[in-house]
Amino acid sequence: MNIKLICGYPFPIGLSATNRIISYCKGLVENNNQVEIVIINPTENKNNIINKSVSGTYSGIEFHYSWINIIWPANYIMKIILFALSFSRSLIYCYKKNRDNKIDVIISSYDSLIVNLIYFILSKTIKCKYIYIVDEYPYPLRYGKAPSLFRRISIKSMCRLFDGIVVMTDALKEYFSDKIKKDAKLLVMPMTVETERFLNNNEPSPVEGKYIAYIGELSGNKDGVKDLIEAFRIISGEFPELKLYIIGKSKTKIEYNEFEEVISKYDLKERIILTGRMHRDLVPSYLNHAAMLVLARPNTIRSQGGFPTKLGEYLAAGRPVVCTAVGEIPNYLTDGINAFLVEPGSNDKFAGKLKFVLENPEAAEKVGKEGQKVAINVFNYKMQSARMSGFLKEL
Repeated sequence: MNIKLICGYPFPIGLSATNRIISYCKGLVENNNQVEIVIINPTENKNNIINKSVSGTYSGIEFHYSWINIIWPANYIMKIILFALSFSRSLIYCYKKNRDNKIDVIISSYDSLIVNLIYFILSKTIKCKYIYIVDEYPYPLRYGKAPSLFRRISIKSMCRLFDGIVVMTDALKEYFSDKIKKDAKLLVMPMTVETERFLNNNEPSPVEGKYIAYIGELSGNKDGVKDLIEAFRIISGEFPELKLYIIGKSKTKIEYNEFEEVISKYDLKERIILTGRMHRDLVPSYLNHAAMLVLARPNTIRSQGGFPTKLGEYLAAGRPVVCTAVGEIPNYLTDGINAFLVEPGSNDKFAGKLKFVLENPEAAEKVGKEGQKVAINVFNYKMQSARMSGFLKEL
């Protein structure tokens, strides 16, 4: 099949959303599909350009930025204008590509009625299937806010545009099942991870000494990073050589400064390292050599509907994983067997679990290896992408 996927995420280097797209698209390619990712808007900040190519191939996946460059302007009005121009060019690009090589499926990962309505029209024009892939509740529900009447109508109207929908969790299946049209198909495809990135990584440790690692967003409280810092502070006196590496970026300088202030307040600037955004090729070595990998995600609507992609990467690294038992995480992991689970909302209990892992390294190593089996047998992109490929062919 010839598949086009539209998104607005940075590519090929980004955070969890980008990594998820890479993992299942790589699997689709390995299942004899032709896949191209069309990024319908610029993604890069001019002061921190990570992705520099407007088109190319990454891990067998073709990608194309629809605008002539990939830098977002700072001005809000210019962003709106540039998005309209870039979005229009993406439509023209897909239409022309279809003339050269018939498109069988368009997959949208965009949460917008207008964007999806226009691509729905394109899908009908070129006579291809139109699929929605989603890994969390729609805005603003994911932030615990009740959608307005207009937004509820918008979500339901958008869902009825698709021939099929791929969701990450059973909670999302329940949410979307009564919103899609009657003849639409629905697939639950859990988080996917490229396990060989970690299994085949033989790079030496990038850090001297023992450290704990977290990777993900620093913005807001999606992953409870401030709670993680507090839990680390609680045990820091007992383990004076231990460091905490926080890998990821904040959306704003103000948010980043808030984290620095908290770290300074605890006098831990030499022991809690904010690395900022990191190239995905460097991530495996940081995870593979950590004493443990941690996620203090709070119990929110967002965590109940989604499933953290980073958790799959943690498990694939084979290191002991300490995380809160939120959402559907307990459906796959059992405390003390293949991970160390902590009830959310208690920094003291999270700190206690960190201490247990540090004081019981042999038992923790065994749990880490069992967690790696879950990544290989359940979350492996090869297996899940084969399911997705079969789902698309059935449509």
